[in-house]
Amino acid sequence: MKLGVLVLVLAAALLHASWNLLIKSRPNTHLAAASVYIGAGLLAAVTLPFLPQPAATSWPYLAVSTVTEFAYGVLLAAAYRAGDFSHAYPLMRGTAPLLVAIGSVTLIGERL
Repeated sequence: MKLGVLVLVLAAALLHASWNLLIKSRPNTHLAAASVYIGAGLLAAVTLPFLPQPAATSWPYLAVSTVTEFAYGVLLAAAYRAGDFSHAYPLMRGTAPLLVAIGSVTLIGERL
């Protein structure tokens, strides 16, 4: 792996863990999660004028992805309010690959 790629991957991991810790450290985890998502949305909105519009066939997938991410944010905030960071973070991070594996087998017949 090239050094630049390694640095970017480690920076992404640091940012991801940091915003999760930011949510956990606030008294109102739902408000903190909303703030993080709104901030990310604003940053993304700034880049939209410079990117091509997604194909019309992808809009339903974008909508489902948006709803799923919203549900994840709500559940993440609830998990951080109810449990310790050292328990909630690995569970929330590990659940997504598990759900993708189950969904890919059951919905599209993918073999693991």
